[in-house]
Amino acid sequence: MPELSKSMTKRIYALAAVTGVLESGNKNDLLHNLVRGISGKDSVKALTGEEALQVIRKLEQLPKKPRKKQKKVEPPDPGAQPGMMSVPMQEKAWALIYELIDLDKKDGVPSRGTAGERMAGAIRKILYMDVELSDPFRWVDDEQAWLLIEQLKRYVSSRKAQRRKRQKGA
Repeated sequence: MPELSKSMTKRIYALAAVTGVLESGNKNDLLHNLVRGISGKDSVKALTGEEALQVIRKLEQLPKKPRKKQKKVEPPDPGAQPGMMSVPMQEKAWALIYELIDLDKKDGVPSRGTAGERMAGAIRKILYMDVELSDPFRWVDDEQAWLLIEQLKRYVSSRKAQRRKRQKGA
């Protein structure tokens, strides 16, 4: 009769972990209940070699627990700096500028400059900052970004209200 070896003990615990019957630190988990059922003993270390083989066979028959997929952690945007305007906030600001441009087109208002020029103008007017057209958000921090977006929302809302008023009057 084989003696309980270190490798058998490791195999039992490995199979128990893979099948999900092992609860760390719990002497009343499914693994220990299985050991008690097969051998009448309370501990894996107390098993004989033959009893260990029976436990291993039984664990090998159990279905494997599906592994949890690890969540992909997106690396931070290399252009983003802590405390500065985030990429989603920049996207929202651009979306509002393009919405203003669309409203102008629908109303037949002549072009007031490119989107970049309009963004730079809005930042200049709202935040009192001079910015470069190539990177208008370079010096805009989180709080200023929030103010910029809120004011751009007001501009869009005001333009929509003016448009509705004109359409009612026409």
